[in-house]
Amino acid sequence: MTDDPRRPSDPVLLAQLADLASAMLGTQGSAVTPERLTDFAARAVPHADAVSLTYIRGSNAPQTLAGTDSLAYEIDAIQYEAGEGPCLDALAEHDVTRSNDLAVDPQWPTFGPRAARAGAGSSFGVRLFLDGDQRGALNFFARNTYAFTDVDIATGALFAIYASQALEATAQRDKAAHLEVALLSNRQIGMATGILMARNQWTAEQAFDNLRAASQRLHRKLRDIAEEVAFTGELPPPPGGWRPDA
Repeated sequence: MTDDPRRPSDPVLLAQLADLASAMLGTQGSAVTPERLTDFAARAVPHADAVSLTYIRGSNAPQTLAGTDSLAYEIDAIQYEAGEGPCLDALAEHDVTRSNDLAVDPQWPTFGPRAARAGAGSSFGVRLFLDGDQRGALNFFARNTYAFTDVDIATGALFAIYASQALEATAQRDKAAHLEVALLSNRQIGMATGILMARNQWTAEQAFDNLRAASQRLHRKLRDIAEEVAFTGELPPPPGGWRPDA
């Protein structure tokens, strides 16, 4: 049997998955973004002419976080408008969905013909496994009918496992970074409150109230006011003759 020249060799596929795993672990300079995930997926499944990433949180409407080209976004938009399609089914009912000929596929009588007219002959969708109320799916589209082989589907499903872990790892890093910023802000506010208490003989409540009043009157974030107080030892100059409360 003649090998398909567009089918990735095992070493190539393994290298692509290793790249993704490396990015997940933070050993590469580039972050694991939705754009990088769809690019990885397109290289892993070369029969795909377009790849997109659909995401839903809770009861919100689905959105396309990234796509490899305009075809991916156009086909996704048709799915969302029609309320049916391979990625929506993958999100809601099945781990993997597939259509060899969208124009005549009875699975999606509204979406299929419209997608075919837009330039998609075949497709498959693979569910991503995310925590909480998050749901996601990778969508693979080809202009030809019967473009995807069983190997393509298996590769896409395998890639989805890595992609799910990558998105979760990125979400956890973002959560940790936001927590670190929040803790730093709280420390700065606590330090500024203590400085104002000692300098002005204020209670903790008076010191915090004056910090908050300065933030509101100067239209600056509370943590920025606190940082300035920690550096100068006093509240920033008041506008229009305003003075802090005693």
